[in-house]
Amino acid sequence: MKSVIKYSILLICFSVSILLVMDINSISQRKSEMEDAAEISMRNSLKAVGIHKMYAVDESGMEAELLREFASNINSDTDYTLRIMDISRYGLLDVELTADFVHMNGVRDQRRLRKTMIIEAYDLP
Repeated sequence: MKSVIKYSILLICFSVSILLVMDINSISQRKSEMEDAAEISMRNSLKAVGIHKMYAVDESGMEAELLREFASNINSDTDYTLRIMDISRYGLLDVELTADFVHMNGVRDQRRLRKTMIIEAYDLP
């Protein structure tokens, strides 16, 4: 009877430790997904403006391109809020990203990321 109690406590401790490791891994994956998706979508939307210099691209077109790129780079079930702080067709993009998600134990959490990207155009002689 003593060994049954001892092994059941050991099993509970092992299960809790596995859940903790899974939760920490989930947090790090969400963080890296958020950073990577923001950077890739910002870079691609600024590249699209540079590629289409022959067409007039305004700020609303850049916003649409940014949202389309961001949505295509997200794979998780996290609720994202993308707030565009500043946008310019001359190579400036400043966004704030908020991620709302639920941990394995049911606690809601929120992560924020603010990223600014400036692209300069060089004219080669």
